[in-house]
Amino acid sequence: SALAGEGKTTVTLALADKLSSSGKRVLVIDLDIHRGTLSRAAHLEEAPGAIESSGNGGEMPIFHSFHTDVEGVSIMPTGQVIMDESSIPLLSPERIQRLIARSLEHFDLVLLDCPPLTPVADTHIIGDVADTSILVVRSGSTPRDVLDQAISQYGKDKFFAAVLNRAQPHEIPYFREVYGYYRREPGKPLKKTR
Repeated sequence: SALAGEGKTTVTLALADKLSSSGKRVLVIDLDIHRGTLSRAAHLEEAPGAIESSGNGGEMPIFHSFHTDVEGVSIMPTGQVIMDESSIPLLSPERIQRLIARSLEHFDLVLLDCPPLTPVADTHIIGDVADTSILVVRSGSTPRDVLDQAISQYGKDKFFAAVLNRAQPHEIPYFREVYGYYRREPGKPLKKTR
């Protein structure tokens, strides 16, 4: 997303749920070392995760992932973030490539829950390693100029799709024009009106 709070984690988990329903084993990795929304939501802020599992190029570290209530979906929190000069950053292309490669030994698909594009440069690094990206835009919230800037900086050819999050059908012109004659009254079945 261009900004924080647009629903990236929610959309990522919903996508993981759908993909797992087709029999795929899906891992969702929290790569937002600044906010870690997925790690917090799963109460895994203190648990080992992506940082520990990616290693530093030495011997193979333990792989840390956690099962969820959704069959076929596991999550990997960010892990213990140490911010000092001696720590090797998680968000280097080499570490992320190594982490994805290790993840694909255990899972069919890997989804990366990333920080927003505009405030930090981390997602640009991840985008160079990931196969593709999905842009999440919160309806009625994201300023157009900020969205345009984020897409321009990231590269629009890197996006596979975009998700308009929290949109109401009446806000979408196509939906209104094509399906607008369907109306639902509270507590009553859907009926067609002209």
